[in-house]
Parts: sequence; structure tokens; C-alpha cells
Amino acid sequence: MFGGKKSTGSKPIKGNISDNQIHLILNIPKSTLRDWKDSYGYRRNLYWLLKTMSKEQLEQLSSDSRVFFR
Repeated sequence: MFGGKKSTGSKPIKGNISDNQIHLILNIPKSTLRDWKDSYGYRRNLYWLLKTMSKEQLEQLSSDSRVFFR
């Protein structure tokens, strides 16, 4: 659905997009992204979901959420 990378065992997951790009597109503070990356549970899952998305997908998510939360 999101075109993310499939994890292969113990190899570290690398995202498609930088934390700075996520910050600029979605306006999520960098400190929050760092906290999510180092946490457990849904915050970490949300962080890696965002990291696996492309720039275009994040921009679409941002525009969809602006319409939804007017």
C-alpha cells in the first residue's frame, strides 16, 4: 500500500525519506520524530510508517489531512 521496504530479519531498516523532510512536509517537530524513533509501541510504528513513505505519499497525506481537519 505504501511502497515501503520489507524487513529482512536482523538487518536495520532504512527509510526512504529523511527526518528533516518529514518535518518540513508534515510539520512534526524534529524532537518528536527523534522521540518516536527511540520509543516502543505505536509511536515507533508510526515513525517507521512515515519513513517508508515516499515524498509524494507524505505530501498527499498532508493535503488529505488538511481537508479532513478543516
